[in-house]
Amino acid sequence: MDSYKEELIKYLKNTEGHLMAEWTRDTTPLSELNAIAEDSLERKNPEGHIAALFIYHQLTFEIIRSLLIHANFLIKLCLFPTKFCPKKYSTDSKFSELINGLKYSINFKGKAIILSQADKINRLRNEFGHRIIENYSYNDIEKKLANIKAIHEDIFKTWLVCLKDLTSLINQAKKREVIIKLLKNK
Repeated sequence: MDSYKEELIKYLKNTEGHLMAEWTRDTTPLSELNAIAEDSLERKNPEGHIAALFIYHQLTFEIIRSLLIHANFLIKLCLFPTKFCPKKYSTDSKFSELINGLKYSINFKGKAIILSQADKINRLRNEFGHRIIENYSYNDIEKKLANIKAIHEDIFKTWLVCLKDLTSLINQAKKREVIIKLLKNK
């Protein structure tokens, strides 16, 4: 049996475990970053708002990456026996690469919404990351980022909708006759 089929079988036997391992080995740092962002916001100063923005932006990066990993696995299942070798996205990838990868990937519930939400947080991050000194006073910063936590919470909620749908689509694709046959012939 070739290595492509062997890897596919491994992922079929423990789909969430292997997809999660591809995304991150440990979610603790992500939870800790979220807590740091919330602590930063509690300081109620511009620096805290900007710190939270950058952390929420990084967490959105990870959310988009997890969706791409799930979407790519779904595509593999749907195309099998044709081999599909998607681009591997890592923590070194650019935010725009992830957004474009997801934009041109398979459709699922919430995809358009999460792309819009990710674009919004990315525009804010770019605005504050590249032009903060020339364009903003402290009052402007606090005003413009007053709802940054809500923006992140909406992204997180949409991610859960997307992930649930992708998981459902993956489970449906696992029922394809060619996939069932692959598992039987291993």
